Amino acid sequence: MTTEWPAAIAAETVVSAPALEGRHLCLCGFMAAGKTLVGRRLAVRLALPFIDLDERVIAQTGRTPAALIHAEGEAAFRQHEARALEEALNGPQSVIALGGGALLIDASLAAVRARAVLVHLRVSAETARLRALSQPEQARPLLGEDLDETRARLSARAALYAHSDVEVDADGADPSAVTAAVLAGLERLTAR
Repeated sequence: MTTEWPAAIAAETVVSAPALEGRHLCLCGFMAAGKTLVGRRLAVRLALPFIDLDERVIAQTGRTPAALIHAEGEAAFRQHEARALEEALNGPQSVIALGGGALLIDASLAAVRARAVLVHLRVSAETARLRALSQPEQARPLLGEDLDETRARLSARAALYAHSDVEVDADGADPSAVTAAVLAGLERLTAR
């Protein structure tokens, strides 16, 4: 999928990230954490291709994640997602925006840990709901009926996100600031 970049983003300096050492950069986090938006910005800054895992699933199945979940259930959707992730990880080095629950499958988590630097974009349940509900064109069947359900789902995924190499607060920051924080986190990894 071709994306036109605003001139301000395209004009930003390309940076190197020795911490990646030929590995992918995977962004994880709860739904509406900004993985796609920040991932596209990071891809420009790192001069790498960008892969949105949800878009890859759509290309492979002809259905959106929401449609797959409604038709086949979450477990079946996760299998489609795992195949799309494996394909992406077997491809050229890239920035990959994972689905919010992509790491729920043990083999997917292991593959990401082995072949990528994992960055967690951390958001609160409140922020996730606010962002998700402000985008009604994007169906999010796993958001939950209310804030308590969203909190419970986010809490259940916290242990998965804890496997990250870098964690960035994406709760209130704008995408440029989150992108800069991810790049700074990669620099800190290099310095270790």
